[in-house]
Amino acid sequence: MPFTIEEVRQVLRPTGDGILRQRAWLQASLADPLGFARALFRDAAEQAESPPKTQLSVGYDLFHDAVLRHALGPAADRPCLLYAADGFSEPGRGLQALTYSQLHAAASVLADAWQKRGAEVGERICILYPLGPELLVALCAALKLGLVACVLPPLGADFLGKRLRALRPQHVVTARRYLPLLREWVHAGEVPLEEAVLPEPASPGPQLSAALSAAAELRNGVRQEAGASHSYPPRSAALLCFSPLRDPAWAAQAVAAQAVYLGALDDGLILGLHQGSGILAAPEHSFLQYQPMLLLTVLLHGATFLHVSAATLVELPTRVRAVPTIDVLLVNQRLRDHWVEQSARPLHEVRLCVSQVCESLGDIVWQDFIDQARLRGIPFLSWHYDAACAGALVFSLRKRGELPQIVYPAPGRPFLLGDPRNDDASAQGPHGILRPLPGACGLLLYEHAGGYIYGGTRFPSRGGASHARDEVEEVTAAVPYVAGAAVVADPSDRGTSTLLVFVGPHLRHQSQTFFLQIEHAIRERIRSRLGVDYVPTHVQVLACLPRRNEKGIQLGWCEQQLRSGQLARRAADPVLSLVDELNFACHRVATPAGRLLLLRQLAGKVGV
Repeated sequence: MPFTIEEVRQVLRPTGDGILRQRAWLQASLADPLGFARALFRDAAEQAESPPKTQLSVGYDLFHDAVLRHALGPAADRPCLLYAADGFSEPGRGLQALTYSQLHAAASVLADAWQKRGAEVGERICILYPLGPELLVALCAALKLGLVACVLPPLGADFLGKRLRALRPQHVVTARRYLPLLREWVHAGEVPLEEAVLPEPASPGPQLSAALSAAAELRNGVRQEAGASHSYPPRSAALLCFSPLRDPAWAAQAVAAQAVYLGALDDGLILGLHQGSGILAAPEHSFLQYQPMLLLTVLLHGATFLHVSAATLVELPTRVRAVPTIDVLLVNQRLRDHWVEQSARPLHEVRLCVSQVCESLGDIVWQDFIDQARLRGIPFLSWHYDAACAGALVFSLRKRGELPQIVYPAPGRPFLLGDPRNDDASAQGPHGILRPLPGACGLLLYEHAGGYIYGGTRFPSRGGASHARDEVEEVTAAVPYVAGAAVVADPSDRGTSTLLVFVGPHLRHQSQTFFLQIEHAIRERIRSRLGVDYVPTHVQVLACLPRRNEKGIQLGWCEQQLRSGQLARRAADPVLSLVDELNFACHRVATPAGRLLLLRQLAGKVGV
């Protein structure tokens, strides 16, 4: 069927009752994704202030369409990034801006330096920076050269070492202050550090000014050649993402250039972004789950990304003379909790709020936040987002005050429902694991009333993202006294997980202070080795042992015991502790004779 994107845009406007009234076009977009992509691309090109260079199904020039065409057109002085600099606390200084022309100039200077160091098309580069101007400049320089870019936040050494060993990048770019975090990777002997680390982008301030002065003058005088940029073949990888929605979370997922480009257009359609306008903010959101796709969505539409923390967002009205109007605000539990705790004043102006489908806006705390921030009259939309799947997977026109009853697949993103028990099989009924084509994720859906009911993630999660169970358990196991650890879903709190730590029944008579010290040591180790995002919501230290089998700790047993409230009883009951200790130890003894001897030793402990 012919697609009229303007009509689709009107249908996607949140109505407040959570109903998508016209769905024929959505089903048609899933049946004919190429036809929908052509209509979406044509609509974006007609709205654009400068024409795109990309040709669908031929070549995707991400640098030109996301940066260069804006830098050479009417949007040259428009900020692509607004951020709080180090001096934000100084009254009147306000937000710092990186414009499209500055981004192009700085990225071009950096790309030239990398090219002289031998960076070639198709090589993998890891960009190790927190979200900010340095990361954005480095990402655009990588796209200009045709590198396969992976962005990572500078968290713990274990977090980075595991991912870099899986990624095996030819190049790394980072600031000198983050080099010590690479020691795990360097000790593995993957690549000599002095050969792998490329020149870093200039920091905001004098260095950035010098880089911009050295770059070509784009306006007001003689304009030098803008320089060539790489056009990616449709199926070639442009990004590598570590998705918190996958298991294992440390395995890199390749995202093809065509998927990046069309995913950014699709997300812009869902969010109502128009070419050449709009400010989007996503404070306190998961770096790995959203970046760099969310940044590229903003750049491709010539819009502005507002990068501030929740604390900075609270201070904006008192620190900035002209508070920017936020067209799209992504809200989550972290932002909500900070806002309520600080009793913050209302948000200045917001056109649309976007939450995750796992969040229950009917909770009292959510209602307090909505009222306190004066968002009661603002339309809400929900989605489930994964950068490794090139953007939004499902969305809902949210009914205020309730969980989204029905979610719909993102337009033009065909998918299959997989069997939850077998990753290689299709679902045998109306429910299963969402499997985008191509792609995979752990999102559970139940077919209902022309859409789907969102059933959560396949693994224990926080805010819709899985908890990197294996990494957390591995780091916890190195803490003294710990005999085993398991991350399980928390039955009392939707969207969170609990870390169960087993220290053995011989510590049953220790004081409460002793167990609190172990919990503190575990939290600190996870924070330092993996990063603050990996610290579990809840930690329970138990003086008992977990059930085991040939594969290790039985997660099903742990979840059942936590749900039934039996774990505390097992820790206090000597007979149950003996049974668990026997089960735990038997899987470490290879012979029947050894197990019989072990049984006699354990029986002697209780006088049997």
